[in-house]
Amino acid sequence: MLFMFGESLPRDTLVELFRETRSIEEGLNLEFFVEAPGQSIRTNGLSLFTRCLRDGDVVHLFADTPPHFVRRMAPTPRVYAGADSYALMDRVAVFQRGAGCCVEMGSGSGIQLVGALKHHHHLTRAIGKECDRRAVNVSIFNAALNGVSDRVTIVSEDTALGAYGNADIVSFAMANPPFLAVPRQIAVGGLDSPLDLHAVFPTAGWGGEDGLEVTRQFVEEVRPLMGAKIPLVIYSQFAGDDSGPDHIRRYAERAGMDFTYEPLPSRRGPFRDPATHRVIDRWTQPVLPAAEAAATIARLIVAALVAVRHPERFQPAFRSGAPEHGMMVEIARALEKSYARQGITRFYDGFAILTSRR
Repeated sequence: MLFMFGESLPRDTLVELFRETRSIEEGLNLEFFVEAPGQSIRTNGLSLFTRCLRDGDVVHLFADTPPHFVRRMAPTPRVYAGADSYALMDRVAVFQRGAGCCVEMGSGSGIQLVGALKHHHHLTRAIGKECDRRAVNVSIFNAALNGVSDRVTIVSEDTALGAYGNADIVSFAMANPPFLAVPRQIAVGGLDSPLDLHAVFPTAGWGGEDGLEVTRQFVEEVRPLMGAKIPLVIYSQFAGDDSGPDHIRRYAERAGMDFTYEPLPSRRGPFRDPATHRVIDRWTQPVLPAAEAAATIARLIVAALVAVRHPERFQPAFRSGAPEHGMMVEIARALEKSYARQGITRFYDGFAILTSRR
């Protein structure tokens, strides 16, 4: 119950399970555990996830308990693992690379680092960069849980990757960065000043006006560590036009890197209809029209604004005619205008592979 569903357990029960108190106290110090009412303890919004790898090996990890968006609105940032995390891990698994180290931006739960080391036994080390202290603690715990802690290094936001990567040959790099195309601010009727979307929107999703702001920062940092023909694979929802994900392609060309794009295969699964709240079975869309993306992001923005006033509940949809619905429509129109100014007509769900030429 403690690990699977985040339910609290009496401290005495945990002592009996662990057969000692040191692990419990260490978990509290790392904020992996938190005190709960009645002398009980629970995991800090975390649940246990298990993923079977291609070769039959298994990855166990702790990450935040869904729904992920409401968790990210919490005062303490949460640690994400979802379908895009698994997609990137599966894509990296098929790399045929020599010995060396792999590098990741935004290691989060550590799922990519652990998966890479389990898929590629020849790797000497996996280096991740993470800005959130709590995520660092969780990823270190997950590395130990999977028996690879001796080959995992987590670098803080204010530490350059070069300080750790220069001693090793970089075999490949990877990232699942915040990628939603959200401007820093937009004008909304009824408000005295522009709405600060960067402050409102969860950091783990905000990718800047074209969705590439965080991605560019990582590429610029990791590129000096990459030798010739070394790939950097990025999972994202890339802005583009009718011809494809043009924004990331043009950026790669300016950076002197070769570019290839692989669309994420469509998959069937359950989704909640934001209009009716009903769970429906449908196929995912690897290409999303800009208007549809704007509507989805506008709904998340309004949900975030409502959550500020009512943190006890998360409201992902709003009935037609409600004030929140009117604001959602206005924000969606403002986002569409932002996309039109940039020539964005489509968003492409998949993998961009940037390869160093030097």
